[in-house]
Amino acid sequence: MNAQELWAHYEQVHKAHPNPSSIDKLDFYQQHRNNIIRHNGFNNPIASIIIPALNEADLIARALAGINSALSDEQQPISTIIVDNGSQDATKQIAYEFGAIVVDEPKRGVARARQAGLESLPKSVNYLLSTDADTVVSNGWVTAYMDALSTQIIFAYGEISYQHDFKFNRLEWVAFQAYKLIASFVHKTKPSALRIGMGGANCGYSRVAAIEVGGYNTSLITGEDTDLMNRISGKGPILRIPDAKVLTSNRRILSEQGLARHILRKIYCNFVYFTTGRWPSTSPRLNNDNRKNIFKSS
Repeated sequence: MNAQELWAHYEQVHKAHPNPSSIDKLDFYQQHRNNIIRHNGFNNPIASIIIPALNEADLIARALAGINSALSDEQQPISTIIVDNGSQDATKQIAYEFGAIVVDEPKRGVARARQAGLESLPKSVNYLLSTDADTVVSNGWVTAYMDALSTQIIFAYGEISYQHDFKFNRLEWVAFQAYKLIASFVHKTKPSALRIGMGGANCGYSRVAAIEVGGYNTSLITGEDTDLMNRISGKGPILRIPDAKVLTSNRRILSEQGLARHILRKIYCNFVYFTTGRWPSTSPRLNNDNRKNIFKSS
């Protein structure tokens, strides 16, 4: 099944059987893990898929099922790694059920988790593919990145499509669909300098180049993905891959920020980037001491 079908199918399974140890959930794990297990059986992977996770027991099975589908036609050895960022739920157990490699990073923070994943890789790994635990990659996602990165592309990224997740009500769904239509129109009218469109949920890059620039900036609360792209850009060409698409949850927009705050934050970020050439770190968790953690294009 494609990404959209998998998204809808898992939503039905989870609604009916939210317990991660239920028979239906265990059946789901078993049906969507063979390719992950096969690829993780190789000793010297050429690439690794890294997913940071913190208390993602509700959604990580869906993400791993998407990875499993994307690995189905790939013959080169590619490992799947979950970096557990101190989960207190069944996140790690589910990762093991899928045959994923689990790396522990007890210090909280998505930048720390992504960096721990990067540092865990063996020297055989040339490329790192990045996505998130609330994200479903398209079937051709892995191949699209491998084809691009093998041509000396140093950093690549693809489209991120936000989807309304199963935790929210109908009114929120209507509001979010309206927001998506307006945002899509606005994006098409933007100057090219503002059309970054990338994020840690959907990117891939050279492991060696990332190490050379020091990896992720672990002092950042958010924006660690764009920061890495900015610093790595001097090492070689960057490419947007039209076929590397993912679906990702809108849960953070609605539950952590609120739609109105998200819109204001987008306006502010785009204004700062367009006028100064830098992308501000504007997580709502920032305080006066760490608001200085903004990064500049190299």
